[in-house]
Amino acid sequence: MSSLSYAQKGPYGWTRALTQEELAGKVGITVAALSYIERNNAEPRPTTRRKIAQALGVDPADLVE
Repeated sequence: MSSLSYAQKGPYGWTRALTQEELAGKVGITVAALSYIERNNAEPRPTTRRKIAQALGVDPADLVE
């Protein structure tokens, strides 16, 4: 299991952390694909970016540096 985790935003603020495996599962991509995206080795499709944002409870624009 990965040591990375992601905070998930709930109705009352940030709630629990998601592992890479959980986030990848919610988004419908592999852990390897998520890892490439995290390391800026791959640019996610707009639909994938929206799914990641939705899984984390944030706006897709918040994921762009």
